[in-house]
Order: sequence, then structure tokens, then C-alpha cells
Amino acid sequence: MPRVLSKSLLCGLILFSFSCASGAARYAGELPGSRLSEMSRFYVQHQPDDKRDIHLAIQEEMMLLGLSVDAGKGPPSDNYDAVVTYVDRYAWDVTMFCAQLTLYVRDTRTGYVTATGWSWRPSTVRKTPQGHARLILRELFGEESK
Repeated sequence: MPRVLSKSLLCGLILFSFSCASGAARYAGELPGSRLSEMSRFYVQHQPDDKRDIHLAIQEEMMLLGLSVDAGKGPPSDNYDAVVTYVDRYAWDVTMFCAQLTLYVRDTRTGYVTATGWSWRPSTVRKTPQGHARLILRELFGEESK
């Protein structure tokens, strides 16, 4: 009987560990008619309610991909191909954590969103806002874009 119990316990622990690691989701893609591949200058606009300076984390991740990107607290004053905006969502599970980050890449020529992406993670597989941004941007632009 103890041998059966130990095997059942082991199977239960394995199933539990798989269930904790699952549940994360992400999506990133261009919208029809997008000219994302032609864009070379980006501006990440700070969101007024953001006290964590996520725009700087997004800028850093875009720079690591070789993109030309600036970030600031107001609307862009220079000539950029696209403005990147974001929405962050936090949840509570013993501590606050970034559960979801959504990015929007808006074509400055047309004013329309040309690409979007989001990353959602449950508390068991948390990511920082920068980690979420990394997942989204690598899917949008590839490992090394330009």
C-alpha cells in the first residue's frame, strides 16, 4: 500500500507542476496592410498613469533588437515612423505583479494601429514588464530586427 501511495503522490506532484507552468499566453502580429517592415524610427510614449516607467523598459528591449527608438513622457516632437503605446495590468497574489502587457504600434503617417501584441502570465510564472515586452517584441520583430 505505501508503494502505491508514493507513486500516486509522485504522479500528483508531476501533474501539479505542469499545471502551474501552463496558462501563460501571448500574441503578436501585424494587421493587414501594415508597413511595419518599412519602419525604422520608433517612439515609445509614456502612459500618464504609469509610475513604473515601463516605456523605458520597452525602449531598452527595442534597442536590444537593433531598432532606432526614443522614449518620452509626452507626444513625439520629432519625425518618427511609429509611436508605441502600452497598457499594463497588475494583479495581486501575495504581492502585486504585472499580469499582462499589451503593446500597440501606431503608424504616424496614417494614425492607425499597424501591429499589436500582448503577453499574459499567471502569478506562478510571473514576468516583469520588461520580460513581457521582450516576448512581444521578439515575436513582432524577430530576435535581431535590423
